[in-house]
Amino acid sequence: MANTTTSQQVTQEKNGATNGLIDAFQILNKFKQKITSGNILIFLDYDGTLSPIVDNPTQAKLPLQTKKTLDLFAQKFSTIIISGRAHNKIYNFVQNDQILYCGSHGLQVNGVTKGLNIAQFQVGTEYLPLLQMCAKEIQEQIIDKIKDSEIEWNGVCFTIHYRRVGDKKNQEVLLKRVYDIVERFNIKNVNNTINNINVNTSNNGKDANLKALNGLTARKGKMVVEIVPAIEWNKGKCLSWVLDQYVKGKNDKQGKLEKKEVSCSPTVLYIGDDITDEDAFKIVNTLDEDSGFGIVVYDNNIEALNRTTSAKYFLPSTTKVESFLYQLLKVSTIA
Repeated sequence: MANTTTSQQVTQEKNGATNGLIDAFQILNKFKQKITSGNILIFLDYDGTLSPIVDNPTQAKLPLQTKKTLDLFAQKFSTIIISGRAHNKIYNFVQNDQILYCGSHGLQVNGVTKGLNIAQFQVGTEYLPLLQMCAKEIQEQIIDKIKDSEIEWNGVCFTIHYRRVGDKKNQEVLLKRVYDIVERFNIKNVNNTINNINVNTSNNGKDANLKALNGLTARKGKMVVEIVPAIEWNKGKCLSWVLDQYVKGKNDKQGKLEKKEVSCSPTVLYIGDDITDEDAFKIVNTLDEDSGFGIVVYDNNIEALNRTTSAKYFLPSTTKVESFLYQLLKVSTIA
């Protein structure tokens, strides 16, 4: 029976509970039986999920206790991190060779975890010249003029950070200018934009292939705007692709051993905090009942969850994410 839960509006109450969402720790009892099957995949976001969100994006280090728990966790379960950060940045933060890393919102996939060995998978690299054109304009027209704003390159996308821009009016100006520039690179306007750039730089004909692309799009996050290729790929699509690879590998392996057709139905958890994680929550909700668990993370003391979410469960902080993973490990030793 498919899980057809629809998105639900979530509001924060004074006692810290959340309307319509279930405490994720209530999932643990359901896993005592599931763990014996071994078919469990845990997908995790990084910023705001494993690591607290910080003002300086280069300082988003994995807390020591979370690092210890995650290292133990990856020895037991198939563990996948999907982040908007570049693949190499996430790996450098986590430093674990038993985890599959999906950077750039899943546009870059590489790594080894239980049941998965993906040497290199990339989507959207043909958009890099277009991204560079857009980033150049944003740098010159916005970043160089608004103090404490910055661009962070993340593989096949880039991020504009404005958390440290103290003045709210400057934040609003930054957002408007960013969206105005990105609009010039969307599918409707990108060809004219390329033509104008070529005329101004005597670059006629060099970027002809870019005109066949779908342009770029902007995604709003927590005090960030992420500029990505306008293609049908996101964290949800990445989750589906990774899950397909896992199931195919399991079925191939079991089929050879048993010499008959088999079916692998894994249990999937996805834990994330940001708007971009909603694509993954929606995919999790299409899995069979009690096979998919979407868990949204938010911090009562910093940023209440005040958006529509497709998650069914919640954890109130990154600290509780670590506690949840640790308790899941304890359940696995008892099962």
